[in-house]
Amino acid sequence: MLYPIVFTLFINTLLSNGLTCYNCRCTTQPCNCTDTSSNPFPGTETYCVIIRDKLDEDTYDISLEHIERNSTKVFVKTPHYISVQESIMYDESEKYWYTRHDEITYGCNWDLCNKPEIISLLPNSFDLRLRKSWLDENILENPTITSRDCHECSDFEVCADTQFFIDESRCPVKSCSGTCFVKDRFDKPDSTEFCYNSKCTDDSGPGNEINKHKIILEAIWYLDEKKLDLWEIDVFCRADDCSRIEIFDEIRKNLISTINVDDKFYDLYQQTTNKPPTTDNSPTVFIRSTIVSLVIIGWFIQYIVINK
Repeated sequence: MLYPIVFTLFINTLLSNGLTCYNCRCTTQPCNCTDTSSNPFPGTETYCVIIRDKLDEDTYDISLEHIERNSTKVFVKTPHYISVQESIMYDESEKYWYTRHDEITYGCNWDLCNKPEIISLLPNSFDLRLRKSWLDENILENPTITSRDCHECSDFEVCADTQFFIDESRCPVKSCSGTCFVKDRFDKPDSTEFCYNSKCTDDSGPGNEINKHKIILEAIWYLDEKKLDLWEIDVFCRADDCSRIEIFDEIRKNLISTINVDDKFYDLYQQTTNKPPTTDNSPTVFIRSTIVSLVIIGWFIQYIVINK
């Protein structure tokens, strides 16, 4: 009775997008990648990515692969984008602010669009930064105080349908003698869905001094819209009341960026029948699931009839 199992896999494969992507791992540039793969996740929509993770000044970890359409922690509206993770850091010994470029990702949704030749075209960063005066006032420790007000959330994340709202009963203000860690996240940046977390952290552990004053920013540049979304902000701060909910809005309003994307990325785009759905509850996903379910039910009934 292997036929039902084989046929189920066949149906799933037919109903998922048949996208082909380059599939390699490199640590040097140029990346000599010739391996390809079709959708490795039967029954799901995927798109292609190039992920370049900066390990140190001259070393990268580069991945070319498939990614499931809804696998990212924040919803991607259109799978044709460049996203970055960058950190605004404070050098405790030299006393200055700088931006560290951590990771950059290119996403696209047509066959073999993540070709290794375009790795060299990726921007080094979006150069996300904030004015020194704002950072000094709102993030940096005031040497005249020994503790600061910091919201302490009882849950890992507090989510609400209203932007920049805190349930004070779940995140009360407490005195903090260490570093305040606070983050926000928009699951869908165009909606009002907003998640918040805040806690006081201990600075006594090894290596924790690097997290006293830092802002980690995750941003995505939609190539079709030419629009920048800032979807997650993590703040490590020692200024008084730096966990206030308004700080995220202040960061967004004061953020400076330099988006220098090679024009070739705009020319690469192709509209294809394999374009992933733009919503979680797309008709394609619903129809696929319904057909597979009906096929399985039909086989089950047939099995019962045959084995009576």
